[in-house]
Amino acid sequence: MRIALLVLLAILLPYLGYAQDFNGYTLDEIQAIHADFDTNQQSNKGGDFTRYINTHMSEFWPHQVVSRSGAIRQLDYHLREDVKVFITKTIEGEILLEEYVKSPLVDGMIILHKGKIVFEEYPHMKDYNKHHSFSVTKPYVSTIIGLLEMEGKIDVNKPVSAYLTELEGTDWGAVPIIDVLDMTSGMGIDDNLFAKIFLNENGWIGNDKSKGGPSGQLAPMKKTGPSGQIYEYFSLNTEVLGWIIERITNKTAVQLIEKRIWQKMGAESDALMFLPNSNDRMYMGGLSATLRDHTRFGLLFTPSGRTPPYDFIPDAYIKKIQRGGRPEIIEKTGPIDLFIYDDPITAEHLVDGEPPRHSTYQWDVVMDDGDFFKEGGGGQGLYVSPGRDLVIAYFGTRGFDSEGNLLLNNLHQIARQLAKSGLFDD
Repeated sequence: MRIALLVLLAILLPYLGYAQDFNGYTLDEIQAIHADFDTNQQSNKGGDFTRYINTHMSEFWPHQVVSRSGAIRQLDYHLREDVKVFITKTIEGEILLEEYVKSPLVDGMIILHKGKIVFEEYPHMKDYNKHHSFSVTKPYVSTIIGLLEMEGKIDVNKPVSAYLTELEGTDWGAVPIIDVLDMTSGMGIDDNLFAKIFLNENGWIGNDKSKGGPSGQLAPMKKTGPSGQIYEYFSLNTEVLGWIIERITNKTAVQLIEKRIWQKMGAESDALMFLPNSNDRMYMGGLSATLRDHTRFGLLFTPSGRTPPYDFIPDAYIKKIQRGGRPEIIEKTGPIDLFIYDDPITAEHLVDGEPPRHSTYQWDVVMDDGDFFKEGGGGQGLYVSPGRDLVIAYFGTRGFDSEGNLLLNNLHQIARQLAKSGLFDD
């Protein structure tokens, strides 16, 4: 099936003429969604059905609370008309940003410049909803790895088996951790097949505990190619990073995210982490949080965001993300599929055909100017531009056209357009 990445004008047009006020769901609607889910045990039908699940994940699966603590970091407003009327460019044509976000594929969007909110809209969710972020979870896990590395507690050039000793002599055990971080482990299978095997058959979403969860599946897995050669998006890489964190610290990566990120960044709300029945945290994509709190995480990588007491991510780690990757891997890979669960981006969808410099530490793309970006399934994203002191965060929900083709928002490309627009260069 060919995947549609841009919103069809036929879907957008009914939403262009008026401001939307999201009023939530009626009791009848909520009961119907639960009844459908209980019967079919799937959440990706799209539209309001999937949107409700995305914003109420704990009603459908068990979760662990990621508790906030201390003073909330206040986000001041400096709303800008020039950002609101920025003309976005898509294959279908040009459209104002304020109109684009009214798409049924966009749930919420925030833009911060120099630490202040210059644009914020919630067309299809409440601002306090904890929205499933899918793979935007991954940089939280890799940031913990980065902090441990800066403290000398992990050597990412060592193989996986140096920390997961039971994998000595296996294909997984031989992979250098840096290749796991950079999605070049050589252990990849198609992420859709991965979802089928590890999420469904291993009881992450169902109730089958008989296979012991995905960790028991690592030892027999065979490599699909040498590591460190090509970029191959494979979400099990992030699970491996989570297990390495657990082995080094004797704490879950969720505990570390809570203590070392969430409780230090001034979060306004608790977050939630998907806790599957096998008691394996879904490190690859289980975090649900408010959009403003995702933005606060992005702020930790920008000049305005790195004022005391929020300057706990070392400069050396940020520079490692920006300049420490391996451009030769992207060059060897060619046009790359960056995103999971049928949500790919290839070179043709990048702004003006602009290729990434590299991919590293679980950030999907790092550009030549030092901007970096993470996309999550269904239309989630976090874009960070340290050089422009800019953070763009958004949530979305997938849809389908009349022929059953998948529809996703185009905010990954629009975020890059905004960054390059000149609006944030001063």
